[in-house]
Amino acid sequence: MRVMLPSRGLAVTKFLIGVALAAFFIAASTISAIAEPSAKVRHQQMIYPVTLIQSGAGSGSGTVIYSDWRDGEIHTYILTNHHVVQNSINISKVWCSGPPKCDEPANVDVERRDTVKAVWFEYNDLSRNIGTRGQKADIVAYSRLYDLALLRTRNTETPVEHVAAFIPPGEPIYLGDEIACVGAGLGNPPFMTSGEVGYLDAEIKGEDSRYSLLTCNLIFGNSGGASFRWSDARQQFELIGVPAKISASWASGPITHMAWAISAETARAFLLEHDLGWILGDEPEVDDAVVE
Repeated sequence: MRVMLPSRGLAVTKFLIGVALAAFFIAASTISAIAEPSAKVRHQQMIYPVTLIQSGAGSGSGTVIYSDWRDGEIHTYILTNHHVVQNSINISKVWCSGPPKCDEPANVDVERRDTVKAVWFEYNDLSRNIGTRGQKADIVAYSRLYDLALLRTRNTETPVEHVAAFIPPGEPIYLGDEIACVGAGLGNPPFMTSGEVGYLDAEIKGEDSRYSLLTCNLIFGNSGGASFRWSDARQQFELIGVPAKISASWASGPITHMAWAISAETARAFLLEHDLGWILGDEPEVDDAVVE
């Protein structure tokens, strides 16, 4: 006996096939949306925001975290380590004879901050270096205990095109997360090394910063650069730390694949303490007791 499939059954079959195909294309588009970022994205979001910082006879790295109009002029801010620019901060004892400069005659500390230089490297075809451009920058805030400093360039007319994105506050970071570290090691153009997050919330005696252990290779001059992690949710690389130190052993010397980066939370706290939290969109907490 031959059984004929009703026409409505054929329609249901076609409908199910259509649903399956639609689901396939949706899944394919989702996979495409979180595909590995292109070379252009990697360069523009990680390499280009990192600069070479020249301070006195030494050099290190810095990362542009803000460049936009504010109060009628361009403000460009670069985050780096305090130890990268400490040679440009001079404190000396000066005799003060009394009022109005000081309350009573005494030797007082006088601080002088020299300018530093931020150097950007320019490229053809994303990767072929064709030269540099530099700007003078002033040290607007620093903390020895955090080992962080903030620079502002003197260009008040032209914004910097490539600015690093910060990881949002409260966003979790996990051991084993893949990361990239970027810095101007040994004074070279900023370059990238890859690794993973190995340890979180380490503390170093005599400092207030929280550190993360990273397995990307670092060398002298990488200090003040940036460690980045890709966000599938926001489709961008985000700064999760500021490389500042490498491990060392008395027997083998520097251990470059055991690097330590100051956490993004510490950087946020540093900016807030200097009334600069607005750079990352953070506002200082208001004490309810003083609000009328």
